[in-house]
Amino acid sequence: MRILELALKDLQQILRDKRQLIFLVLMPVGFTLFMGIAFKGVVQKPDHRLPLGWYNQDVNGRFTEMLRSALSANPDLNLYTVKPNELAKARQNVANKYTGGVLVIPPGFSDSLLGSQPLQIELIADEYTNLGQSAYQYTRAAVTRLFGSLEIARLSTEALAQSGAALSESEKTALLPEVAAEAFLKWEQIGSSGVEIRLENATNLPEEALPLGGNPYNQTSPGILVQFTIFGLISSSAILVEERKTRTLQRLFTTSMPAGSIVLGHLLANFAVAFGQQLLLVVFGQLFLQVNYLREPAAILLVMIALSLCVSSLGLLISVLARNESQSLLASLILMFVISALGGAWFPLETSGKAFAAVGHLTPGAWAMDGFQNIIIRGQGFASVLIPAAVLLGYALVFFFIGSMRFRANVNAG
Repeated sequence: MRILELALKDLQQILRDKRQLIFLVLMPVGFTLFMGIAFKGVVQKPDHRLPLGWYNQDVNGRFTEMLRSALSANPDLNLYTVKPNELAKARQNVANKYTGGVLVIPPGFSDSLLGSQPLQIELIADEYTNLGQSAYQYTRAAVTRLFGSLEIARLSTEALAQSGAALSESEKTALLPEVAAEAFLKWEQIGSSGVEIRLENATNLPEEALPLGGNPYNQTSPGILVQFTIFGLISSSAILVEERKTRTLQRLFTTSMPAGSIVLGHLLANFAVAFGQQLLLVVFGQLFLQVNYLREPAAILLVMIALSLCVSSLGLLISVLARNESQSLLASLILMFVISALGGAWFPLETSGKAFAAVGHLTPGAWAMDGFQNIIIRGQGFASVLIPAAVLLGYALVFFFIGSMRFRANVNAG
């Protein structure tokens, strides 16, 4: 009972300062939103289509529009428009292998197809690269379809003329685009309704998943949660330092309350602050940021408890090692930044390389992030948090053992 009274006294002392609301709640929420905005570009699925520039000088040309339609219908092509003042830059992009090529349509291209000598279109591409070869093959398929439709139209008008229909050359020329457009449309209909060929992935790999599960807050919400849970060390570790300074701790030793109960009372207060802060941030992330913490609520709760015990034990250790408030503040800030940076709170550890990830997993922050992200990003079950939680509890035991031993040494010395 006296342990609870001591813990409540610590909590009242921590929450008495209204600025704690800013540090424990408002700042984490603000940082989460800010970092989420910064990560939004990361979660966009990469576009694996081949970029192909479209530089059209045959404005409103009917056959040109048919060719563009054929290219745009190709799901493997990303056809983008190149303006006249952008042609030089587009050529440079081809040289730098940023794009597959640029298709240049000459002026009067559509009208020239009705004559005997059609104008040539130009494909700016590097024929010695896969990008250039792909751009050529895709362009060739679309051009073949266009010229095939045009040839069908010519044969159809010739057949119509041979059947007895009185058609002049000008009438046949005027009819040619209409028949070609109809043939082009039929070609598309036959292609879309014909025999389907299904390509099966021989490696049996799943479809590429979106980074961070498609939600940037899947990284920033647990990351900022871990960072500011450690940030809470500043207030919790200062309690014992202040009690030594005001000699409150020395007066506690004169009571019948054992030293172990005093340690547990302070530890319980630290745990309550850490767990309460996490609970608020988890609720905020679930309700407002679509971070699916509640997919496995028991697993998330286990990680929260383990992290709270780890941080509260670390706060106890700092409080008995620090000689004054300045040392307590400095140690808390250094630990917050080191554990957050190395532990993957600011960016996914898997993107940093194996060596950095191995170093990061020497800190409790990395294991806390593993536990949270195994649930909200990787879609794993309760068993996936057992090892991270066990490691966090191991850190908690080490910190608590050293802190309590140091605390007892201070008691004996006093």
